[in-house]
Amino acid sequence: MSTAARKLKRDKKAGSAANAAAKLKKQTPARGQRPAKYQGEKLSPARQKALKRSERKITRFLAEFVIAGSALKDIRDGKLYKASHSGFEEYCKDRWNFSAKHAYRLIAAAEIVEQLKAGKGRVSPKSLPQRESQVRSLVRLSETRCSPAAVWKQAVKEAKGKAPSATLVSRLVNERLGKTGSMASKRRGGNRALTPNGKIAKIQKLLAKTGSEAAGQSKKFYEQTLVKIRKLVGEPKS
Repeated sequence: MSTAARKLKRDKKAGSAANAAAKLKKQTPARGQRPAKYQGEKLSPARQKALKRSERKITRFLAEFVIAGSALKDIRDGKLYKASHSGFEEYCKDRWNFSAKHAYRLIAAAEIVEQLKAGKGRVSPKSLPQRESQVRSLVRLSETRCSPAAVWKQAVKEAKGKAPSATLVSRLVNERLGKTGSMASKRRGGNRALTPNGKIAKIQKLLAKTGSEAAGQSKKFYEQTLVKIRKLVGEPKS
């Protein structure tokens, strides 16, 4: 091959590499550059109507956590947020200015209150929780045989008819789950040994934190571990 031919071949190869680099640079956003804005998914008329209905409930009843939580659940489960956002977490932050964690709390609390309102041992409408913080601890009972209604009734009784504080409800839940420990041990700075029920409660708490799809493998591991421990120590006492 002549010198001119070799030079021509090198020039073509260099040109191809340059074109490929330019194409890659065009596709990759520069550092600090925001990704392209989500364009939104075109919802059917029925889903658009459902989204507007749910958002009206959240706007009007944001202080009433049960209604807000139920509406958020409809938006999450129906993927109605896709009208404006690619993910539920981004939707909550941009549309309502609160984190997805708070949204999940509202959803879980609404589900617990629905349990208190129906079924065996239901709670009187006058005694239902008024704030999400009152219900937050009761959510930990959802994976056990302990009755949220029984714990809530006990909290109302100990509060002498007044609205139970979140601290009171949390203490009663901990007692049901067997997580009480000696104050002497706490003063010594020693670690409290968990009872069998407490160990189960600890794993359940870990399970509650693995709500995202990305944590699916961890959730599966904890579920398997929970089954094994239950076989060894039995079910929590209600």
